Amino acid sequence: MGLFPFVFLHYLISGRQILQSTSYQRIFQKPHDGVLYYEKRGFSSWEKMSQRIEKWRHDFGCDVL
Repeated sequence: MGLFPFVFLHYLISGRQILQSTSYQRIFQKPHDGVLYYEKRGFSSWEKMSQRIEKWRHDFGCDVL
């Protein structure tokens, strides 16, 4: 069942979505101070992931922010 009843009631009562604003600069920051999921699982580190994301953004022309 999960979240369905709560989501259904939310749309039934209010009929709208609520969006949260954020800053583009947040993209370049670590999501939180704790150990990230992929760090805990031993897949990568924040430093390596940050470098990969930056390379991807540069390769696809998304480095204008």
